[in-house]
Amino acid sequence: MNQTKESSGVIHYRYWILILLLIVIAIATDRWTGKEGFTDYLSNAATMTSLLLGLVAIIYSFVSNSTISSSLGSINTVSDEVDSVNKQIGEYIALARDIEKAGRDNVVNMAEISSGMKEKLGEFAELLTAMGDKNNEMHDLLSKLPGRLDDLDKRVGEISLGAKPKKAEGAAGTAVAHVENKIVDRLFDRSSAAEIFALYFCVKVWRGDKALDISELCRVLDVSSVEQMIHGFVRCLDSIGIVGIHSEDKEKAADGLYTIDRMNGYLSDNVEKLLEKFLVDKYEEGDSMLKEWRDTIVEVDKHFNASAADV
Repeated sequence: MNQTKESSGVIHYRYWILILLLIVIAIATDRWTGKEGFTDYLSNAATMTSLLLGLVAIIYSFVSNSTISSSLGSINTVSDEVDSVNKQIGEYIALARDIEKAGRDNVVNMAEISSGMKEKLGEFAELLTAMGDKNNEMHDLLSKLPGRLDDLDKRVGEISLGAKPKKAEGAAGTAVAHVENKIVDRLFDRSSAAEIFALYFCVKVWRGDKALDISELCRVLDVSSVEQMIHGFVRCLDSIGIVGIHSEDKEKAADGLYTIDRMNGYLSDNVEKLLEKFLVDKYEEGDSMLKEWRDTIVEVDKHFNASAADV
């Protein structure tokens, strides 16, 4: 409604202006037509009007050209900005393609990692199974310990009643024949280097037919800091029947002085080979510890060779 009223008002306003102009023209025509030289005035007025209109046209053309130039400049600026935006959009598209490619690569890598994890988990499951088997073997070994202790009591009784002394080195292969050879192999797999060399020292004592002194053993092996551990290890060897030891009295036993009267034949015959296999499996070639333990073998051999020369 308001817009309709405003439109009607504008039309009426224009009508009134047109009527007033017509009235002014009619009055001017009535007053000036009868005067002399009217046509000259009219011609001059027309000329002046033409000049004014020409001047206005010239000014308008200048203004129009300036406006057009400004518009063209604006169009060029907008065109440059559009080109810049177009380039940025192209860069964004290329970046999006790179991101998409990286995403595909990440998916492939994740698939490979997942496959590797499945493989490692399978190996871990196998390791757990192997550990269970080893635990079962250890359980079987421990279950045999009471029987070994009973045999130890019998042997101590035999020694106290004047049993025969241990046989010479040539008969070592028949001693404690009931001890399974795999227990000896398992012992080399699960013991430390110091314990394995203590076992080697015991074999050398057996072969040389001399008493076993734990303190002397630790001194030759240069492991005096773990003498109590070595002492307990030797007693465990006796408990499971691999090595048989006894002492004249409790004081000597407490001091680590024993006589070896039994030796597993498999251990006695293969100790050097088992010891070398242990060192090769445990240490890499060039390892300082490998050289140190091989030097220890030389020291042990020198010790027993010197003892044999003194005898």
